[in-house]
Amino acid sequence: MDYVFVNEYADGLRIVGVDDGPRGIQFVGDRGSLMIHVHGGKLETAPEQLLDMDGLADGPLGRTESHHRNFLDCVKSREEPFATAEIGHRTATICHLNNIAMRLGRPIEFDPETETIPSDPEAQAWLMPEMRDGYQLS
Repeated sequence: MDYVFVNEYADGLRIVGVDDGPRGIQFVGDRGSLMIHVHGGKLETAPEQLLDMDGLADGPLGRTESHHRNFLDCVKSREEPFATAEIGHRTATICHLNNIAMRLGRPIEFDPETETIPSDPEAQAWLMPEMRDGYQLS
């Protein structure tokens, strides 16, 4: 295993990421687990009987077989894509933060209100690369 990361949120939620096993997101609770695979959106549960819960197989968590196809279809239809800009931003943010922490070899504390790492200037510098002249954001 090359990495393990733990993201702890203010409300006590913990998200643990590891690089072994299938790619996706797994929810673990006191009655079992639910896994949604990244590629194809396949849904697995343990025990299997969890799939029999009302509406679970229909995807109350939301799934799409292809984010790329969904995005292109929504460009044409002008409908909201499965993964909205906000969802994409939040997903990318947590990935960037984990990469920064792994690169620095230490935990970091992110302020979601200001979207900064205020107590760590070195980590903060990784949030936004230096822009070349003529390509600054305003």
